[in-house]
Amino acid sequence: MIVMTELADRGLQALLQSLLHPFYYVGILFIILQYRRQIAFERKLFSTKLHSLLSETWRTVLWGWSGDSSHPPPWLS
Repeated sequence: MIVMTELADRGLQALLQSLLHPFYYVGILFIILQYRRQIAFERKLFSTKLHSLLSETWRTVLWGWSGDSSHPPPWLS
């Protein structure tokens, strides 16, 4: 139980620090712009929408959070 509490605490601290970092939002903006470009190209090629901008961006951000929380920065140790 103590291990899970410590893990949750470290994950929350890592998440809060990443949210306070201004380059985090610039990175998300680049992700959104790239997926928007990809979806427009898909529509041009196939004349249909294969992916959603919101779902693709959200999936990428969630995978980034999961990768970030599994390896907290050294200063949190």
